[in-house]
Amino acid sequence: MKSLFVPLKTKYFDEFAAGVKSIEYRRYGRQWTEKTCTPGRSVILSHGYSGSRLNATIVSFSRALDCVGDIYPKGTDLAVIEVAISAANVQPVQAIPAALKLPF
Repeated sequence: MKSLFVPLKTKYFDEFAAGVKSIEYRRYGRQWTEKTCTPGRSVILSHGYSGSRLNATIVSFSRALDCVGDIYPKGTDLAVIEVAISAANVQPVQAIPAALKLPF
């Protein structure tokens, strides 16, 4: 099965990289279900869509029903995805060559 790609905002990517965060929450639906998030499946945690990457594996998946919060004030079901980060895995994006950088 192909790795599950999970783009993250800087704050959350940094928390995974530092080992502070191990659970990702997504709105339950087509891509985030028991079928697609099976324990043992490999995951690529990405800093945005083109940033650094962390390799991980899904440890567990559960569905939280009718969750209310800042993002979903009316309540929605959430996919609760626990992952284990692989030991050596940060893959930095290639640096921009000095010749291509703007002078300011």
